[in-house]
Amino acid sequence: MQPTELKKLPDWLLEQLPQMTERAILSLRDTKLVVTYPDRMEAIHES
Repeated sequence: MQPTELKKLPDWLLEQLPQMTERAILSLRDTKLVVTYPDRMEAIHES
């Protein structure tokens, strides 16, 4: 759900929803799996 879509919800429901947080991003770099966290730290895994 995009933040702009939240404006279509009633106020009482918006108050009940948990705060949205940025997720980690998974990507493939050559043959390695890269996890990039919201603070831009990366973890690189062989498989």
